[in-house]
Amino acid sequence: MKKRAIVLILAVAFAAVPARAGLVNMHFLPAAQVVNVGSVVSIDILLQADGGVAESVSALDAILDWDPLLLQLNGINNASAGYAWLAEGFLPDPDGINSNLTDGDAIYTALGQLAAPAFAPPAPGSLIVTTVEFTALAETPGTLVRFRPTLGTFGRTQTFAGFVPNSPNTGDISSEALVTIVPEPAAIWLLVLAAPLTARRKRRS
Repeated sequence: MKKRAIVLILAVAFAAVPARAGLVNMHFLPAAQVVNVGSVVSIDILLQADGGVAESVSALDAILDWDPLLLQLNGINNASAGYAWLAEGFLPDPDGINSNLTDGDAIYTALGQLAAPAFAPPAPGSLIVTTVEFTALAETPGTLVRFRPTLGTFGRTQTFAGFVPNSPNTGDISSEALVTIVPEPAAIWLLVLAAPLTARRKRRS
């Protein structure tokens, strides 16, 4: 009888301990794209469970890193977002990372609905958190938008589990988005039209 009571107590105790949250990976889509100078560059931030089951997410921070000479941050677009966050955006932060959004780094923060967190599905599914938009400033064969693991004293790219308070469940954040920027179509046509004139001048000289 005593043994049964002990077993019952242990079973209740283990049931009361929340299950350990699985990891959630954060990545970009598309992984590569080609745009014209002056065009909008749209890059989705996606969440995906690292294992075979969906994982809850109550909040996340994503430190973005890019070349400010080639890309200008415009903001976010939630037209394709798969979840309505309670609060989100490039919010004020303790390190002052977002005090200047033109210097090539910024921290995006999203806070989930109370008692109704977001869920990151397992592969091949994914949850679109938001779409980050840039303007392409200059030609380049390739420039990267990346997640920085840390920045400043408190800044960190991370996700938090929905049902385990203050429990980070950050998985892989090594994703990169390659952006190739080519001349505007009008500029290309000007070069094509100018080519015969240049050739005639060379022949005359």
